[in-house]
Amino acid sequence: MSPTTEDTTPIQGFESAETDTEAAGKWQPVSDRKIRIGIAGQGVCGFGAAFHFQHHPNVIVAAVADLDPVKRAQLATACSCETTYESCEKLLGDDSLEAIFIATDAPSHARLAIAALQAGKHVASAVPAVFGSLEDADALYEAYRASD
Repeated sequence: MSPTTEDTTPIQGFESAETDTEAAGKWQPVSDRKIRIGIAGQGVCGFGAAFHFQHHPNVIVAAVADLDPVKRAQLATACSCETTYESCEKLLGDDSLEAIFIATDAPSHARLAIAALQAGKHVASAVPAVFGSLEDADALYEAYRASD
């Protein structure tokens, strides 16, 4: 399912496309290690599950969070995840998670990415990583540098 706007119009760049399932079937992982990730937010457009981390053989979606209980339940179902948090901050406090995918509203991306980096997590963010502030961009860059 492609991410859509509220009126179910596909978001530009996420229209349905044919997939070469034969090519995908030939892919082999180079490790048996599974990374435990948390997904922060279902997102306005359903981005939380749209990147299909839950289907990658080396990923376990171990926890999800969303402020909206309905979206949180939808995200948990889409990711086959039993552990849910009512806030992203509580998700970031889960020491069993190695990485966080931030799919919340755009204005919170930088703040949550900084908090995740400070919590020792790897971070991926839906775009934009920074929304509306060069100061936020500088702070995110500094948090990244400090996390190394």
